[in-house]
Amino acid sequence: MLTSKYRFVFACLLILTFGQIRQADADDPVSSTLETVTPERCSIKFVRNSTYATERPGIIDELPFQEGDIVQAGQLIVKLRDDVAQANLRLREAQAEMDTPIAVAEKERDAAKLAYESQVKANEIQARRGLDPAYPQSEIDRLRIIYEARIKQIEQAVDEFNLAPLARDQAKAELESYSVHAKFTGLVTRVHKHVGEAVNLGDEIITIIDPTRVRVEGKLSYGDARRIQVGDPVRIQLDLGRLDEARGRDLRTREFVNSREDASPRETLPEEQEVFAGFVGFIGVTTGDDQGLLDQFRIWAEVENRDNILLEGLPAKMIIQCGSK
Repeated sequence: MLTSKYRFVFACLLILTFGQIRQADADDPVSSTLETVTPERCSIKFVRNSTYATERPGIIDELPFQEGDIVQAGQLIVKLRDDVAQANLRLREAQAEMDTPIAVAEKERDAAKLAYESQVKANEIQARRGLDPAYPQSEIDRLRIIYEARIKQIEQAVDEFNLAPLARDQAKAELESYSVHAKFTGLVTRVHKHVGEAVNLGDEIITIIDPTRVRVEGKLSYGDARRIQVGDPVRIQLDLGRLDEARGRDLRTREFVNSREDASPRETLPEEQEVFAGFVGFIGVTTGDDQGLLDQFRIWAEVENRDNILLEGLPAKMIIQCGSK
């Protein structure tokens, strides 16, 4: 009986342990029990990194942000002097509401019609009396032509009235081209111009970066690239040790050394232990070499940049769990 109890307890422990292992595997998208590949020379880039310019030349009238400021999506970040454009918009808006030319053209048409029809009627009366026409035919033809022209003037006035809203919309779009708004929420990292400065079309004015999401790029050989696919899970960490090797200096002391053996061991930063989970977003199909001598294909994965630990330009290491092909 005692043996049966031990067997029952042992079975419960096995079930509990198995469940914990399965939960750990679910939390980590890259399982240590499956085949993985590791790209070479991985580096970090911000996904959204924009340097803004204006659509037209002009003088900067407003530039309300400085380096280090947080900009919200949709906020005004640059505005050129637009006094002339604003005046033009007000004019076009007034024209879009003005229908007086149509009323004037209708009155002129009515007057021309009255003159033409009165002479025609007078000649008809004379004809019934057996008398000569009161007005020559050339005069009647002239009045008829004037009447027909007044009808065309109404059509022209109506067309101009219908086109006025289009001109207003064009003026509004032109006014909007004097302003630049942020496309996404981010951090101002560089201000290239200042209020009062002249800018030409395409001149760099302000740079905004969204540090909340990064893209980690690396290189894979053809064989390894064929073993993975878009959507495969990845695990990413900082790889600051590569900086020591590349620069020949210790990051902690910032002193240059002749070799790694001469340097004291670098203290590992807590950020290097942080793991970021994501998925493969792109696998290149070219090596970028037209000589056929390279076997390196670009791949990248995007991850959420928790606590802004992953900074652009830093080296990283990526482990990719191979999917089923």
